[in-house]
Amino acid sequence: MNSLACPEEWRESFIMELINGQYLNEDRYKNSYAKGKSTLKGWGPNKIEQHLQFETGENVDISSILKPEDFEKSRNKLKKDLEKKLAHLNPKADSDTMGKLIRFCLSRGFSFEDAKGICYSVVNQKDS
Repeated sequence: MNSLACPEEWRESFIMELINGQYLNEDRYKNSYAKGKSTLKGWGPNKIEQHLQFETGENVDISSILKPEDFEKSRNKLKKDLEKKLAHLNPKADSDTMGKLIRFCLSRGFSFEDAKGICYSVVNQKDS
């Protein structure tokens, strides 16, 4: 509003109009952020929760925002990214291939159990 040289007396009415029209809404922001990061970036629930907590300053229960099928999309994206990463790694020369893959999954915000399962399925799929 400063860059548009908006008069001071109009600012409050503009903000109230945005709030009334649901354009400035904390829940709407959380939903959009979580769905975008899950589907587009392939982030897992832990990373989304951490970033939303940092952004909003409050604890966020991601399970109330995203459905299990939303996480399925991010798992599928993670599997594709793991296949690409595995193609660049040499499992015979590097004894820590599985560790690298699991750390990659953890950095994307997935739990250790999810990461381990996804990594094993990707590695076994490649060996087949």
